[in-house]
Amino acid sequence: MVKAGVIIAILWLMWGRCESNATLLTTDLQPCPICRTDVLVKRLVGYGPYVFKEPSKYDLIFVPHSREDFIVTCGKCGYTQTTEDFFKLSDAQKRQLKAARFMMDWKPTMAPAFPVRLDRAIAVNELLGRDKEFWAVFNRVLIWHLRERDPARAARIARRELDLLEHDPRLRRKERVYLQAEYSRLAGEMDAATRFFTKAQGVSINWELSMTLLIANGLCVAPLALVWWRWRRRRLVLALTGVVLIGSLLTTPRVYSRMKLSDEYLNGLIRDRVEMMKGGLDG
Repeated sequence: MVKAGVIIAILWLMWGRCESNATLLTTDLQPCPICRTDVLVKRLVGYGPYVFKEPSKYDLIFVPHSREDFIVTCGKCGYTQTTEDFFKLSDAQKRQLKAARFMMDWKPTMAPAFPVRLDRAIAVNELLGRDKEFWAVFNRVLIWHLRERDPARAARIARRELDLLEHDPRLRRKERVYLQAEYSRLAGEMDAATRFFTKAQGVSINWELSMTLLIANGLCVAPLALVWWRWRRRRLVLALTGVVLIGSLLTTPRVYSRMKLSDEYLNGLIRDRVEMMKGGLDG
């Protein structure tokens, strides 16, 4: 699902370089995995930097996940899923869904309302027994779409999400702490929100940068160590190690710059929310 962390930083870096102001989609007619009826699926092929200014940024949710057409429903059988997972069903899962009461009770319709699609997406994924990592991301999609439609329900999901954020391995520490603050605020726990916002502001990128580079360099050096140990090709290993070190020196400034931009983006979100709380506003 939705990517976070360094990817946000990379896209943020592209902010000033991309001039596109349109979200570009491709549409495909593909057979529903349950009833084989053709279903229209829209897929993202391009967008501009404006997407990082949209309100869904406060959930760290961006296109295509912030769009209503990210949730697809087959009008004939009622099977509903995200565009990313719509066709990813095993034969056992297909049989499980066909036997589900909420599937058998479905009345065919050509254009189900979006709230209906959201509810069915939840029902389908609960039936499929999705793991905590899935819900840690999908809950944020639900919260974004429900913020204005059903604030009380969004707050309830936010409370559940607070217990799941640790299960999303794609979140950097600063992103995780920011979301803890935002969802505490959304759930009405203002003291906890203030504490987490303050904590998020103090999270430094230096440790994460060091770990990122250490892991990257380790992945490069490990095969060289194997070559040294297995074939005793010391000159070759020393030469390749030099290449790895030079590459690290060349890429470190770029990695740091991108992570720094990501931090500045998150700090902007934090400042917005702190000001909102000071003004006693909802969002």
